[in-house]
This record gives sequence, C-alpha cells and structure tokens, in this order.
Amino acid sequence: MGYLPGTVPPTVLEYFIRLSVSKWQMLCLRAFQATERLLKDQVMALCGEFFGRFQSSGLLPEVKYMLINEIRLI
Repeated sequence: MGYLPGTVPPTVLEYFIRLSVSKWQMLCLRAFQATERLLKDQVMALCGEFFGRFQSSGLLPEVKYMLINEIRLI
C-alpha cells in the first residue's frame, strides 16, 4: 500500500511512540514513587502535629491507618 509523500505509516508512528514511552517509563515511575513518599511523609508529620496528643486514646494510630489506606487508593 502506497502512502502520500510526507505521511508516516501508522505502524511506524506506533513504533516510535512505543520506543519513546519505553525510555520515559522508568523515569516517570521513579518520579511518582518519590512524590508518593514525600506525600506520605508530609501527611504523617501533619498527623503527628494535629493528632499527636490523642495517641493514648488510639485516635492518632487510627487516623494514620485511615490516611495511609486512602493514599494507597489514589
């Protein structure tokens, strides 16, 4: 099947898209993991700051447990 001059066959486009994505996939995954870790650390620090005095009642561990599970679902 012939293509018009200046057009790129879909199979070639797909090849280059896949090649490009494969080069960025690991970098994006690492960036996401680093962002997730920072978010969790910040949430835990805020929990300690705002709910730390309620540790003996069990509220602080409960809040941390709920937040960690919510973050996991995102």
